[in-house]
Amino acid sequence: MKQSNLAQPSRGYIYAATGKKYVTLARRAARALRQVHPDAQIDLFTDEPLTDSVFDQIHILDRATTRPKIEALARSRFDQTLYLDADTLVIAPIDDVFELLGKYEFLAAQGRGSNMSLAYAPVSRQVPHSFPMVNSGVVALKKCKNNEALLADWAESWHGREAGPDQPHLRQLLFKSPVLLGILPHEYNMMMLRRLHAWSSHSRAPRVLHAPQLHRRSYQGNPDNPLTLEDVLTKELCKHVRALQAADRSIHGNRGSHVPVFAHMRRSYSPLRLLDKVVNHAKRRKS
Repeated sequence: MKQSNLAQPSRGYIYAATGKKYVTLARRAARALRQVHPDAQIDLFTDEPLTDSVFDQIHILDRATTRPKIEALARSRFDQTLYLDADTLVIAPIDDVFELLGKYEFLAAQGRGSNMSLAYAPVSRQVPHSFPMVNSGVVALKKCKNNEALLADWAESWHGREAGPDQPHLRQLLFKSPVLLGILPHEYNMMMLRRLHAWSSHSRAPRVLHAPQLHRRSYQGNPDNPLTLEDVLTKELCKHVRALQAADRSIHGNRGSHVPVFAHMRRSYSPLRLLDKVVNHAKRRKS
């Protein structure tokens, strides 16, 4: 068989963090990722020199900001990059995202807070409500001219207003840009962890948990220890998520036992079921 002369694109994961608190989280998050993808190429972009064997390369940022992800994405050495915030926990394989970069140029999950003030920032006012605001905590992109221009514009737009949320700027630029945007499902960036109570095995299990509460704590843990489910969820929810993973066909192939919604969610539905019974009983009496 004649072999193709086309080289496979380089693929890798990057984290970007400034300050001891965020760097500690990034080191722990990278160790969790390494448990799922032992052979992955993982880089860190940071503001201070450090040595940590979990990373393949560590790059010093040209500019230390609260949003180092923009520079990190622009400087990534990979043809295809998957960026992860320091407060994310990868709990199942996510390397299939790279396959989508054969079709799309920029990938992210839809963000929450569509009615929050940040969604109505001045930079978003000229964007139709029907165009989503993506969450920039998990971003995959390929090297191309469209993304090069997008990242340069994103940096200029965000730095020009000195801090604040970066996502409204990104939303406006994605709307105007010719970049081919793809939307990842929520399980690849599960930020509203309260939804897990209502998650059953009818839906695929989460693969990336996004937990901002991690960087709000006074102590981020030992950087030599990987993040775990127990760092993010209650004991009961940890058990629930592991059951969801065991039942997920996309992870394990054969489906395990059905996993219902969390117990107290089932109980919360009982008033509705009672109302249905009353309505149905009244209908039967009339007939």
